Amino acid sequence: MSIKEQILASAQKFFFSIGYNQTSVQMIIDDLGIAKGTFYHHYKSKIQVMNAVSEIIVTSGAEVVKPYIYESEDDAIKKFNYFLTTMTQWKMEKMDALYTIFKVMYSDDNLPFRESINEKNLEYYLPIINHIVGQGIKEGTMVTEYEDIIGEMIFRFSGEIGKATAHIILNYKDYKDPVKEIKIRTDFIIHMFEKMLNIEPGSLNINYEDQAREFFDYMMEKEEKA
Repeated sequence: MSIKEQILASAQKFFFSIGYNQTSVQMIIDDLGIAKGTFYHHYKSKIQVMNAVSEIIVTSGAEVVKPYIYESEDDAIKKFNYFLTTMTQWKMEKMDALYTIFKVMYSDDNLPFRESINEKNLEYYLPIINHIVGQGIKEGTMVTEYEDIIGEMIFRFSGEIGKATAHIILNYKDYKDPVKEIKIRTDFIIHMFEKMLNIEPGSLNINYEDQAREFFDYMMEKEEKA
């Protein structure tokens, strides 16, 4: 691993454990045992490091779906279902990291880091969503008067549901059935996608319930061992 990669790995470790605001450049330098000049040779500031870490996190997910979305001859509805399902599965495969991320990412200390990731998500995932929607419009399986902005609206709606889901996860003890609460919200956003794109109801058939229950079982097990 190069020095540049080591800096990012160290920064990510601190961002996920104590938060972006609490992480200093000096902590990264001390963690790696490198000179201050070595750090600043590669990165001019902590903000630049944050943006680089955010890009690594986001691109690893985007690269999973891009080959199928851009190369497959399947219709747009199948691609949309694939996109939603695969991104959920990708997150579940990183369950241990996800547990840590949810515990730290939504704290005030990580607001700048969270916003950086959101912007990177928009940069990398919006073209994918736009490609799917554009194909659907050409096929006639999706209909909208707002082709120029619909992809961004879908993305931002998803982000708000993500925040609501994170709140439930972080406060799951306050809910009688947190999995049911997440299912209600994900069902709602899928319904909204179908309405926004004039897709036949039921065309987007994503099962989040099993994945959510698996995540909560894992998280409660971690809490008991802590």
